[in-house]
Amino acid sequence: KESTQHLKVFMTMMDSMTDFELDHGQVKKVMNPSRINRIARGSGRSVAEVNDLLKAYTKFEEMVKKVGKMRFKQMAKDPSAMMRGNQMAQLAKAIDPNVLKQMGGYGGLQNMMKQFSASGLDKML
Repeated sequence: KESTQHLKVFMTMMDSMTDFELDHGQVKKVMNPSRINRIARGSGRSVAEVNDLLKAYTKFEEMVKKVGKMRFKQMAKDPSAMMRGNQMAQLAKAIDPNVLKQMGGYGGLQNMMKQFSASGLDKML
């Protein structure tokens, strides 16, 4: 439940971002206080929450680099394949322990990947 709520909050903030901000490879470089304030106002969230989103994005970007973008795409398209073998364990190890805890632990990560695949977001990678 908690990981789903975090995902909904992040999606609300992302809805207030421009295509350029969403598609830019290094989102932290294009963000300035004015853009962050606009996103916060547009999403009804605080500046601190937008900064949390940007931090989470940076950690996620690092995780994808560790796991490998192609391998991550494959795992996102077929979450059941991740559950076989040790791929999910490797993914969990690549994530910062504090971020994994915020996701609801190992079970929350599995649930998030299932939701990710079901929502069609995997096709955006």
